[in-house]
Amino acid sequence: MFHGILAAVLLSADEVISKFALTAKKYKAGKFSAITTFGIFLLLIPGIPLFFRLPDGAFLPLNIFLLLSATVLYILFGLLYYEGLRNMRVEQAEPLLLTSGIFAVLLALIFFPEERVLGQVALALIAACSVIFLHLKGKRIVIGKHGLIILLAAGMAALGSIILKELLVIYTPFTLTLIRAGLASIVLIPLFGIDRSDIDDHRVGPIIAVSLIAVAKWIAILWSYDSIGIVRTSIFLSIAPLAAIWGSAVFLREKIHAKNILVTVIIVGCVIGSFFV
Repeated sequence: MFHGILAAVLLSADEVISKFALTAKKYKAGKFSAITTFGIFLLLIPGIPLFFRLPDGAFLPLNIFLLLSATVLYILFGLLYYEGLRNMRVEQAEPLLLTSGIFAVLLALIFFPEERVLGQVALALIAACSVIFLHLKGKRIVIGKHGLIILLAAGMAALGSIILKELLVIYTPFTLTLIRAGLASIVLIPLFGIDRSDIDDHRVGPIIAVSLIAVAKWIAILWSYDSIGIVRTSIFLSIAPLAAIWGSAVFLREKIHAKNILVTVIIVGCVIGSFFV
């Protein structure tokens, strides 16, 4: 369960630093996605002798199709997510992104019988649905154009989680993260390019930070999918908007509202409850 909590903290850190880089350093979504994805690939290369394992069956048509599908969904997720994030506050974007937990849990129930533990499913859905409350204004849900982009990214993430769990039957988290980042880089770099000015002295710091955090985040998430499943991972990932909300209040001076506190109580209750069901 440690990896689920670690993934949530890293997800939140990734959110805050990515937001800073996109706005303060004036990156566009496509360029930022290309640079950080390539950064993930480069950072993983030194670990190849120790951790890379090409499994039996890697070149079977079905596994190749699943790997390519996971890569396409990763690319689409990054482009949509960063486009939405650069136009929204952290406290708005992260809860919307975490609605991917709703889609992921429902899809996991369909495709993976071992995920059908009613208590865990209920807690995961409560935690995921609670973040929607952050966007209630009066009696309406306020999302907006860029919120819809984030929701679409959440859908890509949910579909991707199902494919990734299936691929984890044969791949290790390290190997899967490395190959996916490499394939995505082959697509993103020709599309958006990387110039020297994109990684100059005043920009390189946030890029390295985002890439490092992304490496740890994705390996932790995949490790969690593999060991405790998608549903339980979704519960722990619900911690991420709490860290993002309170972290953005400290570092970005964004305001904390009463709804933030209420959602904090709900999510923490779901996480604690997951240890007993």
